[in-house]
Amino acid sequence: LGCLLGVCLITGVLFLPYIPYSISLKEGDTAFKTVSSPRFLAFQTNVDQAKTKELRDKRVSLIQDIYTVNEDINKTIKSHIISFFTDLKTQRTLPQQMSPETETLAFLSASKQRYILKLSNQEFEEIEYLTLQITDKFLQQGIDDVKPKDIRKLLYLDLPHYINKRKVSVIFDIIVHFIQPNLVLNEAKTESEKQKVMQSIPPFQTTI
Repeated sequence: LGCLLGVCLITGVLFLPYIPYSISLKEGDTAFKTVSSPRFLAFQTNVDQAKTKELRDKRVSLIQDIYTVNEDINKTIKSHIISFFTDLKTQRTLPQQMSPETETLAFLSASKQRYILKLSNQEFEEIEYLTLQITDKFLQQGIDDVKPKDIRKLLYLDLPHYINKRKVSVIFDIIVHFIQPNLVLNEAKTESEKQKVMQSIPPFQTTI
């Protein structure tokens, strides 16, 4: 019994500040001391909700769409390049040269067609290796638009210095012919980023 009374006493002391007391005042009466509420009440008005929505919408509008590299596109591009060199290897074994009208090399000038057909096997394999290597590096950076000027710049930065300009020109033409944009909108990441921003903005509230 003593323990029960002790618990009740402690509970009463702890919650006493939150127990409202009766005040007998009417409109126009003068209070003899300052009257204050034992607690604050926070809530959202329609105005608060509108302000919160406006601020969140503004912040979300600043978020740019997130694009990521599509590996399926990368595989397709590299597969086409490998098929191109495979077909060309077969043509190089034929006794007669390919005609300039041959579809495989149609995107190259006649002089470059003759050049690549007369290369030694070692030089040909070198061009194939470097073409795939540079293409893969360029694809991993992400491409939103094929810009030949950027591809040419990357070639001169990454290709060994001993590669002559004619080989560089052939590699450049092959890459420009097969490469394509590989960045796609990542809706999940974009939406996730928007949700993070919205949750980081606390709602406006009215406190009384």
